[in-house]
Amino acid sequence: MAQFNRHTIDHRSFYTMSDGGTRCLLDFTAKLYGKNFKFPTFNAPRKSIKFLVRDLQDAFDSLFVTKTDIGVLLCTSVRRIYITKPIYYQILVLYEEHMAMQYNYDDEEVEDGTSLHCIDDIDLRLFKSKVVFVNLHEKIRLFNITIKTTSSGAGLGWINYEFTFDNGTTLLYLTSYSLEQKFYLPADPLCTDYLLINKNERELEYQDHQFNDDTIEIVNEIDVQREKTSSIDELIKKQRIEQIEMIEQKDFYNQDEPSQKQQNTKVEETVARKSSQLDEFNKFIKRALKRVNGSIFIQHDLTDSFIDVAMHVLSLIEQSSINLFIVSHAFDKIYAQLNNQSEWLREQCDSEPFPFKKYRFFKHIRNLNYAFTEKQKIIFVGKHEKIPEIFRTQQVACFNRPVGELDRKKCINFQIKMEATVNEIEDDYGKYKERKEVFVNAERVEIDTKITEIDLLVDEHTLLHGNSLYLHGILKITDFYKKNEIQHIVEQTEHWMTAIMSKNSHIVIGNSVIFPELGVRYEIQENGQIREINH
Repeated sequence: MAQFNRHTIDHRSFYTMSDGGTRCLLDFTAKLYGKNFKFPTFNAPRKSIKFLVRDLQDAFDSLFVTKTDIGVLLCTSVRRIYITKPIYYQILVLYEEHMAMQYNYDDEEVEDGTSLHCIDDIDLRLFKSKVVFVNLHEKIRLFNITIKTTSSGAGLGWINYEFTFDNGTTLLYLTSYSLEQKFYLPADPLCTDYLLINKNERELEYQDHQFNDDTIEIVNEIDVQREKTSSIDELIKKQRIEQIEMIEQKDFYNQDEPSQKQQNTKVEETVARKSSQLDEFNKFIKRALKRVNGSIFIQHDLTDSFIDVAMHVLSLIEQSSINLFIVSHAFDKIYAQLNNQSEWLREQCDSEPFPFKKYRFFKHIRNLNYAFTEKQKIIFVGKHEKIPEIFRTQQVACFNRPVGELDRKKCINFQIKMEATVNEIEDDYGKYKERKEVFVNAERVEIDTKITEIDLLVDEHTLLHGNSLYLHGILKITDFYKKNEIQHIVEQTEHWMTAIMSKNSHIVIGNSVIFPELGVRYEIQENGQIREINH
């Protein structure tokens, strides 16, 4: 009997799986500790970054990672960590981003069953020594279970795991799934016996994005204060500035005119069929940048939406001269890795598949302590980044944030569909007739893995009569640490019944063997014993 048990921390969860001699973790998540994050001062100095993790009493042999979570670095009790290269590098970048955080915060209550870990205690060398890189559709054999990686289609290197037990029963552990064509390899079909979905669709904040002058402050259209001028020359100078500013914006706004639209690039083609909130986000971008010094901060989650959102924004502004900034301490590393993992992309590219640096007005900065120019700009920051009041009319946007994490006065939250919902996944799974059951965030799942029959590999001396197979020998099992599939092999040995059957004509009736020429009849009993039957 295979058992899957759910463990939660904050709004996220992971599973443990046990089946006889096999015990493994399916993901391992951590929560950033603290509340009311703020910039440090003399009275409130910087505090070390800490994480809350769920305590587990049992030891586990392996950890199978499906998507990016810094909690993987805090899971020290496992022997092996199965992970794709893209997720591996994303986690290392996530570690550097958290190491660079300089904040003070208020302590919060540590709930029972969890423990607090400081980021300074993370042992990267130990983590790297346990990593086993897996590729797509690779099979891993653990005792009596075969585990296969399958594509989720939702993120770079994101996968799901399909468990095949020795009785042939299959279960897919799923944390992400996309039914739409994205940058990444398409998702594999959901054709297993059972489907275990670990996907928490939290309570999200939906807002009315009917953009008007109350939502986004407009100061005289292009943010030029109207004042009395002391001379004609000064008036002409101001007018000339306004004209230049409008020309500077012209290329950006002409994209809305059908006659001015350029042929779609690969970047634009890969971003398609989002929810209606995506249209509202596009309007928000263009409306906020209507001023010459319009500034937009976009809070992103490196573990979730960064690639999709950044590529979409790049497709909106690539024909313009709008400045694009990404605030990150490790962007160069993740940029190199993103462009080196082309085998995980839907289409192979001759050049860089994620061409941020090819955009003329792109700049990578390490923090917000930067001398920004008075020009339209979009600034990507991490979701934990504290954004000071740098610009008078700055706007802040974020994506898919739960209600508890929102500051409604300072941030506009867009609910943009990045992947399939649970209902869509269930509907897609229902297309396959052989499916048995779907478990959505189930606290406990039990799967019958009892073997009722096995496949045997026998040698050429086997005696086959109709549907009956007569064997006599030694049953051996191959070394399952070296093979993807276990083989049950029978090495037959000499037996007096085999010798008689090979030299004399005989008739098989049920479990009896009759030798007419010899005038004898033998009965093969259930325990394998052979008894002579007298006529």
